Amino acid sequence: MFLNRTFCSTALLALVVANAQAAESEGSKIAREGNFRGAAACSSCHGMDGAGATVAAFPRLAGQNADYLSKQLHDMQQGLRSDPVMQPMAKALNDKEIVAVAKYYASLPVASDKEPAASEEMLKKGEQLATLGDW
Repeated sequence: MFLNRTFCSTALLALVVANAQAAESEGSKIAREGNFRGAAACSSCHGMDGAGATVAAFPRLAGQNADYLSKQLHDMQQGLRSDPVMQPMAKALNDKEIVAVAKYYASLPVASDKEPAASEEMLKKGEQLATLGDW
């Protein structure tokens, strides 16, 4: 009985790990190549490292929360969030692909050298915006 329970637990764990790895590799593939049904390769704007391009207004995806990324894609898909570039991409992804891409980018490390240090002036402006807003 114990051996049977151990075998079942081990098999279940292996299945969970395999499923997570499959989602990660599917996410990596979509990031690299797109899905060939209308979603272009995410890396063409956000980069394979997920660093994005601030100058071109492509946000960093690396290290973001997977649930947050999934929600943003679903919101774009449903028209709750408007973005003329991303809405067609999101609409071309199915739920499984959205989860896979979100998990892939969430798993990437954030490159600390790409984050500019904030100046004292910028920190004061941020504090002002957070506490008083921008009337």
